[in-house]
Amino acid sequence: MYQCNNLVHDYSVAVWEKVCAKVRHAAVYMDAESAECLHFTGGLVRLLEAGAETVQTLSSWKRGIPEQRYAVFIMSRLLDDFTVNYLCRMVKECHFRSCVVICLASSELYSELKLGVQTDSDSFYEMFEKQLLSSMGNMSSTAQVLHLPIFTASITPELFVTPPFSNLFPLLPVDVARSQPGKVLLQSKQTQDVKALEISQIPHKMLSEIKLFVASLDALLEDLSARDECFCLGSTSAIIASELANLPSARARRKTSQNKVSLLFIDRTLDLASCTGHHGDNLFDHIRQLLPELYDRHNDVSVNVMPLFYKEGAEHGRIAPGCLSHSDSSTATHLLQSFVMLRQKDSLSEIKRQLKEVLQKEQLCTAQTTQAAELQDMVYEFRGNMDAIRRNSALLQVALAAIQAQSNEHASCPNALLSVEKMFVRNLAETGLDSPLRFIQKLITERKENGFSQRDIAALLIFLYSLSGDKISMDKREEKAVAQALAKDAMSSGDVDFPLIIRPLSGRGPKDVAYTLYDMFALLQRVSTARKDLQQYKHVYTEGSTAQPASYTPLLQQVMHDVFSPARPELLDIECKSTGLRDLIKSGFSLFMNVSKPRPSDTPLLIVFLVGGVTASEVKLIIDTVKLSHTTTKVIVGSTMLLTPADVLRGIIHSN
Repeated sequence: MYQCNNLVHDYSVAVWEKVCAKVRHAAVYMDAESAECLHFTGGLVRLLEAGAETVQTLSSWKRGIPEQRYAVFIMSRLLDDFTVNYLCRMVKECHFRSCVVICLASSELYSELKLGVQTDSDSFYEMFEKQLLSSMGNMSSTAQVLHLPIFTASITPELFVTPPFSNLFPLLPVDVARSQPGKVLLQSKQTQDVKALEISQIPHKMLSEIKLFVASLDALLEDLSARDECFCLGSTSAIIASELANLPSARARRKTSQNKVSLLFIDRTLDLASCTGHHGDNLFDHIRQLLPELYDRHNDVSVNVMPLFYKEGAEHGRIAPGCLSHSDSSTATHLLQSFVMLRQKDSLSEIKRQLKEVLQKEQLCTAQTTQAAELQDMVYEFRGNMDAIRRNSALLQVALAAIQAQSNEHASCPNALLSVEKMFVRNLAETGLDSPLRFIQKLITERKENGFSQRDIAALLIFLYSLSGDKISMDKREEKAVAQALAKDAMSSGDVDFPLIIRPLSGRGPKDVAYTLYDMFALLQRVSTARKDLQQYKHVYTEGSTAQPASYTPLLQQVMHDVFSPARPELLDIECKSTGLRDLIKSGFSLFMNVSKPRPSDTPLLIVFLVGGVTASEVKLIIDTVKLSHTTTKVIVGSTMLLTPADVLRGIIHSN
């Protein structure tokens, strides 16, 4: 049984402790993915307290301090030839005498990806070590290449992400055709069939990423001593589940491990309305949508901490921004968890309660004063008191994030977009003047008055097409009219956020934006067919009647309801990737024997992993749906990244 409250965080800490054992007196260099994993596991302070002399990202590499002779490189992505040569050049130009390279992929995996054959030798690592020694050019130099699976970032006890795999996005039918060089794009039904997708059809780059992801996930399961069952919903998830189920090291682990775990992989593309919509009353998503990203930290935001030190309008110097992640602060971690699991109103009340307690403890304010104080005024009571700020830095940064999101000039946009989405649900089947596409065309002409960006319009289109599925077809003439309106708006307004996203589709200039945008509707139509091969979860939209209005039921809600239903309905679309004779008997011969098929809810721990990203609102939806079943199964949600609506457009356009 699992007694720990935050399994993934404990795993991350254990891995970074192994890193810390190597960094004493070292100049540490890391890629952006490793840096983000560290950010959620103690941050820079963890390495400095372990004795690192300097820490910097590879992208900002500068020559080391002359007396530095020892370097540690931390890599959470595959080492291609360019990266290997780059690291060799660094150790040569910095005159290092000793270095350690920590890799996410094992030497065996590199051999498999490069040679197509898995070996037990450390041949790749040995070859790389020889290259490093040659670059350092000193007989007394030492080089070591290690395998440490640094790939997790724990946001809350219920949620973790995998920064090295943020670009892993499920294939759409059109991607299958693109992945087969030399074949016509619209060739045959078989070519477009994602359900029958085989691993041989996947582009090499994506295949390498999947294999690396599976190997990394196996390391996490090894740490949990897990005997896992793999389930999947969606074509890309099926490939991941199959790879994990048949991985030799995973098979060996299952023979000796006692802790039963289920993994349910779900393709993000099966329901994009859930992550582009604004139906979740969730402060975490609200903050993520309105505040800028923290530099090189896609899963966190940049918080302006100037108000803690200066009054508005006062002259001031530069101060590093704050953020949401403070794993060393139980108060900030608790607040972040409330941002995910509570309504916005309740989250804000929780911040005020925490601030009230701290203000009284610091003797900055009386109980009577704080009772009626606004959240912003409570934070400003700390202004200039450096000792109090230092002691409560994490709490104040999280509180400021909430304040700045609430006071943002676009703070009303999510509610306005939610009203539009509700109208789409009501009028999805309408044609003519009341059709959703006609309404979007009108929104484009009035978007600046409504405070909408072109990315908001793009998110509404994705929401609309994913909502409709293959149940309702859009009018081609209306699609063309919307594309023309978008192009005209993009070229006349100087608002470049949308053109920059779609331009890589064609490589053309602004004059061809209209054609490229119209081509994008073919991709949106593919989004609407993502669920076409499903039986049980084919539709997320229910048409209205005289008895009840039209409604949208997120796919995740449907899945979790069925998985944990006491009635135990058959899970027609969820596939169990069996790994042994006993499992085959249970899953394949259950019609002839008195056994039931394996279910994700049969184990004490279930990890629901969204391939392609997840929102905090979806995490809350999953956890709340599970709670209604009164199950004893512990549920953790994992994903490749935390999503905002703008991320979804990048994902479906740039994937593969």
